[in-house]
Amino acid sequence: MTFNTRQLHVARAIQLLRPFIKTQRYNSFLQVILQRTKAVKIVLENIQDPLNGSACLRTGDGYGLQYFDLIESVDNFKIHLGDKPYLGAATGVDKWVTLSHYKTAKFCLEDLKKENYVVLGSSLTDRSQLLTEVIKDLRIKQAKSLPTASDPMPLFEVPLPKLALVFGNEHRGISKVFQKYCDYIFKIPMYGFSQSFNINATVAMSLATLEQHSVMRKLGYKSPFLNKLSRDMSISHCSKATSSSNPNSIEPSSLAVEPTSFWPKDYNPNHLNHPLSLTERNELLLKWLFRTTPYSESLWAQNGINLDFL
Repeated sequence: MTFNTRQLHVARAIQLLRPFIKTQRYNSFLQVILQRTKAVKIVLENIQDPLNGSACLRTGDGYGLQYFDLIESVDNFKIHLGDKPYLGAATGVDKWVTLSHYKTAKFCLEDLKKENYVVLGSSLTDRSQLLTEVIKDLRIKQAKSLPTASDPMPLFEVPLPKLALVFGNEHRGISKVFQKYCDYIFKIPMYGFSQSFNINATVAMSLATLEQHSVMRKLGYKSPFLNKLSRDMSISHCSKATSSSNPNSIEPSSLAVEPTSFWPKDYNPNHLNHPLSLTERNELLLKWLFRTTPYSESLWAQNGINLDFL
């Protein structure tokens, strides 16, 4: 396997920062990354309340989602920090997820289509279907595209394409662009006087439905690799420096490391649908190390590592 310059720089940077984080913390990074999935992306359009926006991120993170699109054509997305909402800084759960910002729904929709997402909008219209009906319809379509076999795959095991779930403003809902161009419009069933749930409740119920239908991962499956993550795995590729190490004590020659060395050699993410690639896993691991290591930029500069893309 060959690697490009960017991949090698990322691997060297991980190797450099690893000694400055405790093993338990590092292992938690590995465990979480190995459970991250691209099977579902959350799109939040003009969310007004910082509490709602932050809660949606926490819910998505809890279900193992990594990527979120934020559309800010009317309202800027605000992160909630204690009693003070603020813009843009990375604290709380937004340190661990990847946020993409868009000024219009059109630009976001174009990128979703380029990335081969099936776009599902949350709204109450004449087109609205239950999410379970959408999943069934997609699986029937996918099954028809599979090669004919003597022993057909059960419908509930048919893999789905990547899904983007769009949730709109607390009062206006999703925009006309998404109303018109979403592949599906879905709804959460309601049986009382209220006509809508809180947006985070809607996100949570939607993701719970997808989880129950094995959209993101095999239901009830436990990866043996995740259960066997150990201290040996976390330190096998790095120096024995501790979290109090002197950044000047790292020898450049000790940074010769392959991008694959941070993960189990026989790791097979067959419990996940649309898992992160090796490059995505490494860049995510590096970003998390960067955000928890005080010497990051000076260490990279001293060792000639260029990571302007972070």
